[in-house]
Amino acid sequence: AVVSTQSRSREEEFRETICALNLEMASLTKDLEDRHRQIKSLAQELLDRDDQIKSLAQELEDRSAKSNEPSASTNDGNSKEMVNTKVKGILNLVFRQFKEKVGLDETYEGRDVLTLSMGILKDATLSLLSEGSEDSSASSAQEESDEESDDDNDDDTPDDGTDRNPNPEASNPIQTTN
Repeated sequence: AVVSTQSRSREEEFRETICALNLEMASLTKDLEDRHRQIKSLAQELLDRDDQIKSLAQELEDRSAKSNEPSASTNDGNSKEMVNTKVKGILNLVFRQFKEKVGLDETYEGRDVLTLSMGILKDATLSLLSEGSEDSSASSAQEESDEESDDDNDDDTPDDGTDRNPNPEASNPIQTTN
């Protein structure tokens, strides 16, 4: 009778342990599913933003082509390359900002993820827009200066020996990494 009581209590202990492990496994499974949903949501958000950036880049390229109609054919390859470089740089910047602000071992509420995403993408967009307006005003001033210099002399080098057409990527604050 004593052996049978001991075996029943051991059996109950095992059942309780199994039940506790099952509850822990269910909790971990739920956490894993929540994180998976969050990752899918972030991935979709990034894909949507990537599409928006590509659309904006295409719009920028179209505007640039319309404003520079005569010279568009000669600069077409360079402008596409510059746009591609800028898009890569922007996406790299957005990724690095996400990487800095999102802990891999952390769990986030959907609202927090969206707020964080919106803030990062807003900053990147504003940076791009302000850089674009600075570039266009600097470009207009450069073109006016170039036209005045072209009227004075026909060679492509200013009298002071400096290059009037510096590398446009040299002033780009967004650096791409390979």
